Amino acid sequence: GVLDRSELVKRYGKKQLLRNGLEEKGLLSVEFASYDLRAGIAVWKDSKTNEVRRCEFDPNSDGTKQKTVTLQPGQMMFVITYEEIIMPKDLCGTVFSRNSLALNGILALNAGHIDPGFEGPIVIRLINLKGTAYTLTLGSQIYTIVYQTLQNEAIDGHRAISRSETLQKVYKAADEALSNALHDIALSYEFLKITDFDKRFADELKKYRNRILKFVIAFLIGILTVGAAIVKILEWVQTTSH
Repeated sequence: GVLDRSELVKRYGKKQLLRNGLEEKGLLSVEFASYDLRAGIAVWKDSKTNEVRRCEFDPNSDGTKQKTVTLQPGQMMFVITYEEIIMPKDLCGTVFSRNSLALNGILALNAGHIDPGFEGPIVIRLINLKGTAYTLTLGSQIYTIVYQTLQNEAIDGHRAISRSETLQKVYKAADEALSNALHDIALSYEFLKITDFDKRFADELKKYRNRILKFVIAFLIGILTVGAAIVKILEWVQTTSH
């Protein structure tokens, strides 16, 4: 079954499930059957310099002064959780992106199954599918983890992965990735915003205005010519019938 709130709080108190958990009055802050993971480190490739950059959550900073990162249209960003998972060998887990990401047009990749025995932070790639920028506040709750019990305890669990090792892998992946994940699909860094649609449409219309005008004139001349020909034929038919 799935661990409920009381079991999550109990196991966390025994130094299980995760490190750096969000606490309220000394107890783990959880939903009824899940825990919301926070964005800890954001890593991305700068589109102008091609340098890999990062921004980290500061747990000691006031919430109103917390750092933010901006995800441009089509841009991909790696986000490492502030929490580190400590998965016991009698449990496995599943990580989901929260609905708030999807509602803002953000696609979350890599979220999924966590093996028994795994220790370390979770890495998820975010891709902005909208034509407008998205601002992510470090420390915000953007993933959800659910813990499930196993019928039998795992004999060989997954090895532990440190935060520094995770960050090193993310840096390598970000350096090898395109700064804009949709570049190959869109073949352009230009994403048309709703506010620019009227202007773009007017520009395109102006560009082809002369061609359209010539086509309309030619079409009208064609209709008049055909009409005149039909009138001549009808006059000829009436003349020959008499």
